[in-house]
Amino acid sequence: MKNLIFVFLLSFQCFAQEIIQPAKSIVSVDRMNVVYRGIINPISISVPEAKSFKATGLGLKETDVKGKYNLSPGAGNEMKITIEAVMPNDSIVVEEKIFRIKGVGSLKAYVDGKNCFGCILEFSKKDLETAKIELKIDDFLHDVKFTLESFTVNLPNKRPIIVTGNQLNEIALHEIEKLKIGSIFTLENFRQSNPNNYCLVGIKSLKIMIVEETKIQE
Repeated sequence: MKNLIFVFLLSFQCFAQEIIQPAKSIVSVDRMNVVYRGIINPISISVPEAKSFKATGLGLKETDVKGKYNLSPGAGNEMKITIEAVMPNDSIVVEEKIFRIKGVGSLKAYVDGKNCFGCILEFSKKDLETAKIELKIDDFLHDVKFTLESFTVNLPNKRPIIVTGNQLNEIALHEIEKLKIGSIFTLENFRQSNPNNYCLVGIKSLKIMIVEETKIQE
């Protein structure tokens, strides 16, 4: 009896009956070996030498595309997918693949790549003119971009300014220009598109302090 070949070096169990050649099975999560709880994870499964195969697992559903599945893991830290394949000699091969389950982290707002909770970001007025705000989840292996649709700028003793897009608009910049060095304002109420319907918690606000523009040393 020959061992089965896995594309990933993860723990697995396998058994076979009268296998002439090793089964070349491929079980993969798109760009990662981890699946996330609370979202739909894309799974690709193929057994090139098999006449047919079927895959089963808790929360695993086949899509309209052959070999493509969606996985929504439940409780626990690990989940298992079982593949049962019929080989060219009509022998049956069964493989079990284990995936780690992680929770999706919180979505965070970054200003020019800077993020700070429980402290204050420092920017000059000039830097804020071109600063871009982006949303992302730290240590998230899915290639997903969250589009910032709008946010609110709360300035001292001013009415909140609602901004559309990912940069401060002319109205907000005009009011910021009036602030003194050391003044603090807040960015909050971040609204984002969520095409994958991820289960996300609210995005925390960011505090920004106006500082003097750094002088370029000659």
